[in-house]
Amino acid sequence: MNIVKNADFSNDEILEKELLEKFNIKLEKNEIVLTKYTCNPKADCKFRLVYMLAILFFMVFLVSGWSGKFFLIIGVIIIFFNLYGIFIEYKNLKYEGFYVTNKRLITFNGSSFLLENIYINTSSTRLRSANEMNFYNKRSYIQMTHLWVKESKQDDLDNFLLSLYKVSNNDKVLCFGSEKILPQNPSVYYLWRKIKLMTE
Repeated sequence: MNIVKNADFSNDEILEKELLEKFNIKLEKNEIVLTKYTCNPKADCKFRLVYMLAILFFMVFLVSGWSGKFFLIIGVIIIFFNLYGIFIEYKNLKYEGFYVTNKRLITFNGSSFLLENIYINTSSTRLRSANEMNFYNKRSYIQMTHLWVKESKQDDLDNFLLSLYKVSNNDKVLCFGSEKILPQNPSVYYLWRKIKLMTE
């Protein structure tokens, strides 16, 4: 797939038809659909869910046999974070990906979220660049997308990030793509705090 950084996007009529046939979603007046991107392949989500459920049951089994207060507290904390991870993967599996329009993000199950309500952040560490971007409808988690992808998938990710930039004018999203779309002087390497996708 070719990266066309400076081109004006036009409506993708194939995706428009797909939205209508799959979800009975009609584009609004002056709304165009730019691209479609699979953020979370179902097979990957199901594997991670099975993995985390196995850890959960194992930890519950272990904790039930512990008597020391310290170990019980540690066990409960691990179980809590594991439950949170299961919730995240459930959302990733539920929504799977995005259609990007100039007015909203539409997930692969037909749920729509207005761009003005979308917030993003990334995994954050001072030791390496972000490896995933999280999307929120205000405070409510929607799904995430991996930023470290196979070389064969990099153009797809770049076009997704470029589409987000085109509809939001937020150049921070370009900082997480390949060198093809990377700004000359990247302003961020991770976003620890949530920011609005749309710039003022």
